[in-house]
Amino acid sequence: RLVVLVGHWDVSNLGCKAHMDAPGLYAEAARIPGCDSFARAQALKYFMGHTHCNTPHPHGNVDIGFMVAGQGMEGCGNFGIPIVDTTENHVRVWYFPVVFNENEADDVVAVRYTAVQSCVSEKGWRACTHLAVLWLNQTLPDAPAMPP
Repeated sequence: RLVVLVGHWDVSNLGCKAHMDAPGLYAEAARIPGCDSFARAQALKYFMGHTHCNTPHPHGNVDIGFMVAGQGMEGCGNFGIPIVDTTENHVRVWYFPVVFNENEADDVVAVRYTAVQSCVSEKGWRACTHLAVLWLNQTLPDAPAMPP
């Protein structure tokens, strides 16, 4: 009922050829018989990295593409923990921010990190969504009919 593409590049550069970046791959996959029905049902998603940022819909594919590459390298200066949840007949993308930008004071970041880490360790991540940002909350469609 859901197809997720995972790729490294968000743009064609540094060795990534045209249409091999995640948005390009999504566009190609969305035209393939079988995948096209998932795309029409908004059940074809992609996650990518390369540009070291965490942000939903960086290339305009709202509720389709997600960049989850801000894990401590140079880039946007943000860091956080993304979670994809496909329970309760939904697909949800939760993002637990830890660092909003590289200029934040270390003590502010430490408080935020400790809050997320402690809550998740003690209660499990589902009890800690008050510390997260909900990037996507979509009902999963019925399984698309597959071509013969």
